[in-house]
Formats: sequence, C-alpha cells, structure tokens
Amino acid sequence: MIFKFPTQEETNLKIADAEALYLNKYILIDDDDDSSMNAQHLRVQPAASVDPESIIKNSQIPHPKRLIYPNTPVTRDLRPNRLNLHIDNSAKIFKIGFF
Repeated sequence: MIFKFPTQEETNLKIADAEALYLNKYILIDDDDDSSMNAQHLRVQPAASVDPESIIKNSQIPHPKRLIYPNTPVTRDLRPNRLNLHIDNSAKIFKIGFF
C-alpha cells in the first residue's frame, strides 16, 4: 500500500472541522490522559472563571494529537494525520494544524 499525502484542500477541510470543535476552547488535562508528553510540560489549567461549556478534556480529543504549549519544542517529523493544538498560557487553544 502506497501512502498518499492529503491534498491542501483535504487538509483545509480537516482543519476547519477541528477548528469547529476545538478552536478557542480551553483544554483540561484530566486523569484519563495517557500522553507521557504532558508530564514533561507545564500543566496549564483553565481559570475557575472560564465557562464550563468552553472546556474540553484532553481525553476527549482523538489520537494522534500533539499539545503545543508556549516555548515547547516540537519535532519536525511530518505526520499529516496528527492534530496539533497550540495552547496559550491560559490553556486556550488558539491555533490548529495537521503536521
């Protein structure tokens, strides 16, 4: 079986779908998290004043995924099916990509 990279249009559709679900939401690292990468990074949690409707649990986000916090180094390996969530200091998801 030959691997075929997604077209730009396919990638844009995946990003739009993910943005509808996760963009501007706050991520909560919950006990169900099985990602060893999160243990290595500062666990930023949403403030108590954040609307509960705008919080998504890490365990609810499908794999493969990568949580990218401020100043977090990332590898340059290309995985077009990996969801990359860029998270700010308030635990808000502000950018989404697949790479």
